[in-house]
Amino acid sequence: TSHTRVTGPEYEAYEQTVRKHWANNNYDWLESEARKLSVTKERLPGGYWKRRILYRSVAGVVNNQSSEVSWQKQITRLENWARQRPTSAMPRIILAEVWRAYAWKARGNGLAKTVKPENWTLFHQRHDKTNKLLADAAALEPKCPEWYVTALLAAGAESPDREEYENLYEHAVALEPHYYYFYQAKANYLLPQWH
Repeated sequence: TSHTRVTGPEYEAYEQTVRKHWANNNYDWLESEARKLSVTKERLPGGYWKRRILYRSVAGVVNNQSSEVSWQKQITRLENWARQRPTSAMPRIILAEVWRAYAWKARGNGLAKTVKPENWTLFHQRHDKTNKLLADAAALEPKCPEWYVTALLAAGAESPDREEYENLYEHAVALEPHYYYFYQAKANYLLPQWH
């Protein structure tokens, strides 16, 4: 569930640009940037996809060290974006990723037997929000690799039927075979401590 922090001047400059537009509620720029990157498939040095950075720069405004107020503020802002753009998948995908991360914040990264019952309850409630948002975004076009990354990570947390997971994975790879985050998500899914 944790992601390695990518660094480098190009990454940091682009992340700052994205966050500036997010801070100003510049949804037009964010969505047009996503459309552009779906065509150009632009990457930064090291092969990191700009589309991934675009989505993560907004979703990653909050993390495990963030206060509950910060999480709620970020969720509210993303919900407002989604409301204002009923035909856009982007805010729903980012919001699904934020709820997924928020679920893991409640659960923690320890072994399942170390998680308190109340934390499991929060985890499942937040995970349900992730799945609902993914379902909403799935109905919108065009299909987005970031939808599949979040869906694969979410499915991995719920121990779905292996055939169901493989089907989701095959659809992801068919959409964008070089989007290596699909392979990372599946590798995580296959680790002995999970599946």
